[in-house]
Amino acid sequence: MKKIIVAVLVLVMLAASYYGAKVYVGDKAYELFESGMEKLENQDYKSAIRDFDRSLSLADKGSWLFDKKLVDDLKSLNYAQRAWCYMQLDQYKTALEDFNKAEELGFTRPELYSNRGWTKNHLEQYDDAMTDLKKAIDMEPYYGIVDTYQGLANSYRMLEKYEESIKYYDKAIETDSAYASAYMGRGFAYNSLENYKEAIIDFTKAIELELPYSFAYYGRGVAYKNLNETDKAKADFEKAVEYDTEESDELLAYRGLAYHELGKYDEAILDFNKAYKLKGHPWLLKCLGDSYKELKQNEKAAEYYNKYLELAGNKYHDEDEVKESLKEMGSTD
Repeated sequence: MKKIIVAVLVLVMLAASYYGAKVYVGDKAYELFESGMEKLENQDYKSAIRDFDRSLSLADKGSWLFDKKLVDDLKSLNYAQRAWCYMQLDQYKTALEDFNKAEELGFTRPELYSNRGWTKNHLEQYDDAMTDLKKAIDMEPYYGIVDTYQGLANSYRMLEKYEESIKYYDKAIETDSAYASAYMGRGFAYNSLENYKEAIIDFTKAIELELPYSFAYYGRGVAYKNLNETDKAKADFEKAVEYDTEESDELLAYRGLAYHELGKYDEAILDFNKAYKLKGHPWLLKCLGDSYKELKQNEKAAEYYNKYLELAGNKYHDEDEVKESLKEMGSTD
């Protein structure tokens, strides 16, 4: 996924006055904002957050000295950029709070709605994400529009509206024909629609461009498997497990799925457990149940299946499938 930095289109210079305190508080608050921006650009997000925190604190302390609009403008920029930093640190709830504050204070650029939409996708708030992403698209063309199309396509796909998702993946690819993530997302949508030949074309394109990671090979392997091209499927699953996960819950999960397809259930369980500890996504509990079931460790499988049902219910539309697995193992808990 490509993420985009909120564009700073308005730089606020707090007005100097004959009160020395005004000049000091205003200049210092702005200097800290600029320092935060430099650290953000260098991907030192934690240090950037500290500078944005201090800038906000000084802006609040000096708010009675300055024009409210000027203070609110500076604060809105701090919140928007701090939200971006929290996104990069996967602290999405905090990021959402900051995006909301930035909007309340007047930062209403399309970049904010796009980034907030991505944040809501991560929080599985897909309907709300779509509202933000569509708003960003409707406002005006801007440099991050391809990412917004991608985000909206992802929202539709996660809501299982695959035809709609493909329309927006198409738009992303029309905007940037080298946008690898869109090919991969469209590939997964095609897999869900059982259009496996188109899925293979898209996964192959994603791999050729820049995404030779576990999820791209796994997705293509699933397509080959469903076309009964067993050797090609196995080759892709073997490729998928070669890649470093970089402690990413998503990469760990897809590598685990590839291990599962290869019948290496112990390795799959290790990856699913690591991924679950990182983010706690409930669907990983089902994955654990599936692998333990294959190992004939029915008690462990039932434990994870039941925990999954307790946390997710039918959120992922597979409650009946899980209950059937429990029934097959003789478990009614």
